[in-house]
Amino acid sequence: MASFKDLPLRRKLVLLLWGMSVSTLVVTATISLVAQVLLSRRQVLQDLEAQAQVLAENLVAAVDFSDAQAADETLQSLAFNRELRVACVYDAQGIVFAAYEPRQRCPDTQTDARTVMDRTSVQVARPIQRGTRVLGHLTLVGSLAAVYRQFAVQLSVIAGLLLVVGALGYVVSRWLESFVSTPVLRLTNAAAKIASGRYDLPSVAVPVASRDEIGQLTQTFNSMVSQLAEQDAALRAANAQLEQRVSERTLELADRNAELTRANQDLEDFAYITSHDLKEPLRGIQHYAGFLAEDYAAVVDDAGKTKLATMARLASRMEALIDSLLHYSRVGQVDISPDPVDLTAVVREVCESLAVTIDQSGASVHVHNLDKTPCDPARAAEVFANLIVNAIKYNDKQTKLVEVGSRRGLAAGPVTYYVLDNGIGIAEKHRDAVFRIFKRLHPRDAYGGGVGAGLTIVRKIVERHGGRVWIESEPTVGTTVYFTLAPER
Repeated sequence: MASFKDLPLRRKLVLLLWGMSVSTLVVTATISLVAQVLLSRRQVLQDLEAQAQVLAENLVAAVDFSDAQAADETLQSLAFNRELRVACVYDAQGIVFAAYEPRQRCPDTQTDARTVMDRTSVQVARPIQRGTRVLGHLTLVGSLAAVYRQFAVQLSVIAGLLLVVGALGYVVSRWLESFVSTPVLRLTNAAAKIASGRYDLPSVAVPVASRDEIGQLTQTFNSMVSQLAEQDAALRAANAQLEQRVSERTLELADRNAELTRANQDLEDFAYITSHDLKEPLRGIQHYAGFLAEDYAAVVDDAGKTKLATMARLASRMEALIDSLLHYSRVGQVDISPDPVDLTAVVREVCESLAVTIDQSGASVHVHNLDKTPCDPARAAEVFANLIVNAIKYNDKQTKLVEVGSRRGLAAGPVTYYVLDNGIGIAEKHRDAVFRIFKRLHPRDAYGGGVGAGLTIVRKIVERHGGRVWIESEPTVGTTVYFTLAPER
């Protein structure tokens, strides 16, 4: 059975109105019945006390002269009282002198001049005395059955009245609740239509049936519906315009995307062709410089040999720059395949491939157990290789230390990886510049030379994974390069 709070409003109003009328009648009837019973019991008591007082005065002579017959005749006057159970006259010794016993026997002993009332009867005792001399006592015992018979009759009448009033109250409640529930139900149905997306006023507007609070609510509701209809019409027009603009912009973006795809392909082709075409003459320059240095060693003086060596070195550097540029352009074109990867194994393989460099430098590389993260293993290996090589290269310590590890940040954040060294460090003002392509902070041949593209490629790979890379460093103390391989949530 549904609880009262879940019942429809119509049934709630009917039950409330009917319940209030019935409960009011029940409370009123109960108070009236209780008061009537109490008054009737008191009336019986007063009548019995009055009879006892009169009889006690009339029995003085009979008791004083021990005339039992006269006492019996006096008691016979109680025959009219149908609710009397017994009337007993006791002499001074407490022995029954005379009695009128229509329903029960006399009590065994007399009582003092007290009144005793219980649930079914009332007992009244009065002294029989001449002057101050007590001759005996009179005890009357009356029944309260008439009170309860009257109570039963009244209860039956009230029960019938309750049925009539309850039925009439239900009819009146149904009639009264229609003035409240009908407008509310109309508002509910209209609100349901609005919730389904219908704002047309003829079908949603609710007629105003009164000028009370519900009528005011209905007027406010109709005003709200009117505003919603206007806003809906404006919104539909705006949506139509927006859809048209989006469609036009989508076509523009599709055209631009196609142009960008063609441009990227052309750029990739250009980079490949250019690097291929440029590298051929550079190799020729290198070879001919070598031939000249070898075949014409006796002819060329020391200054010429130095210039030939410089020319060969510059050609070699130019070839390295072209290779780095081509590699950088390809990093942006390669598709990333993020799969769960055991990066500890990846770093150990990188260290094996760099074994010669590590041994020749005398560096000590310590690899912690790295947390797993979805990434492209080949690109991740390239990131670690570049950072480990830089950590070894830019280190002037007698004992070169490199540490590779990871740490968890926030519960929902990505894993942070790091490569730490005890090298020369990077000043704070140069920490952004080192990520620019072909940017070196030192002379061209210092710290093993290079073209300055390693960190640029590292940042490109990290950003392709949605992560970021940053540096914490202190000059002459060391550098730690941190990076993530997943976007931050």
